[in-house]
Amino acid sequence: MTGNPMVKFLQVNKQHRACVDAEISKLGYGLHCSQHRMLRFLSENGGDISQKEIAAHFKVSAAAIAVTLKTLEREGYIRRAADEVDTRKNLVDITEKGKEVIKKTKGVYTNVDTKMIEGISSDEMDVFTHCLDVMAANLEKMVEKED
Repeated sequence: MTGNPMVKFLQVNKQHRACVDAEISKLGYGLHCSQHRMLRFLSENGGDISQKEIAAHFKVSAAAIAVTLKTLEREGYIRRAADEVDTRKNLVDITEKGKEVIKKTKGVYTNVDTKMIEGISSDEMDVFTHCLDVMAANLEKMVEKED
């Protein structure tokens, strides 16, 4: 194998996001991959999820989540409201418009993923998945040491 495999992995990830963005755009939505992933998360996990819980799920800062949520709220895909018990906490819920987007774009990731792995055997995918699991665990250990 030539070249740095980590650089190639990151390039493939970037290409994957670009393909997902393009497919979603073809359907008439101006959503970026990360915005779509957040809508899917909200759709799959019910309503009234705190921004902190969303940030923990995506392993990013609450500030980074706030930027994406602001855009989704402005477009009418989500709504935010203060928690009635703890008004310092914002709760997020997907709107009907957001649910409609998810319904219409449901197969985008499946189609892109299926095309991306054409020509790769299930045994090769098992090895790749194992490698990713090991890498994720190694990185998690690094994060734990920093805390």
